[in-house]
Amino acid sequence: MKSKALLNLVLLGVAGLLAGSCASPASTLQTAKSLEPGDFEINANVGVHVAPSAISAIYDQGKVAANRAKDDLAEGMEPSLTNEDVDAIIGAAFSALIVGPTPIPEFGVRVGIFKGLEVGGAYTTAGYRLETKYQFLRHDAGHFADMSLGFQFFRQTTEPPVPSFLVDIFELEDIVRNDFWVPLLISKDMSQFFTAYGGLKFGYSTIDASILQRISDASGEELSTNDSIIQMGGVVGGSAGYKWVRLLFELNVLYYDFGVSALGRDIDVSGLTLYPALGLRLEF
Repeated sequence: MKSKALLNLVLLGVAGLLAGSCASPASTLQTAKSLEPGDFEINANVGVHVAPSAISAIYDQGKVAANRAKDDLAEGMEPSLTNEDVDAIIGAAFSALIVGPTPIPEFGVRVGIFKGLEVGGAYTTAGYRLETKYQFLRHDAGHFADMSLGFQFFRQTTEPPVPSFLVDIFELEDIVRNDFWVPLLISKDMSQFFTAYGGLKFGYSTIDASILQRISDASGEELSTNDSIIQMGGVVGGSAGYKWVRLLFELNVLYYDFGVSALGRDIDVSGLTLYPALGLRLEF
């Protein structure tokens, strides 16, 4: 097999592997008020990434290039990819990994430890999340609103499938993503039925992806990337309900700064993404 054709297949494999994975959740879905000591809550949430800017354009360009190359393969021809096609395919693969437009359900629990401090965890279709929050201002203590500072750790555990026509060419060795989020929240009870909240969010993520290339009896060659993402933005939302039952809805507006290095190429996948989310909270 020619080296150029092999490179083209490698690129298609990277796109297929990563585009099939789940992006990580970017929801907050909580007010600044911490649970009282001994109280706990159960929550069920869902959110989805919507990328209206450059990330969406990169994804569309890569999809077109990959489909054109797949058509060439289906007709028995060597895929012909320009440098722009190569960049678009790699960019699309990683933009799908970062902000793929697949709904992400979450199921979690939080518990109050002592006055102002709560901890919790959640399971999602992409992995699991551990979190804590400390409320340092209390409206019921005479302050103008409730304010808190949180910390969230998310670990991606899903393994994307290999497309059937590449199953003998690629083997997924490893893909690890860790997200670290610090939300600064402010909220205020507008009535006993509704609470408005918002705040700033800062995140840092690491991505480590390794793919083993296997061509018949040829020795394997590992293709890998080890990059980080800086994320920043804000969230606005509301909590509506009565006593122990609350419906939460919010919109996260986030900017992702990410330049991926893969297969000897550097591609900028930075851009704006929106993450609307909806959640149901039961407090006991």
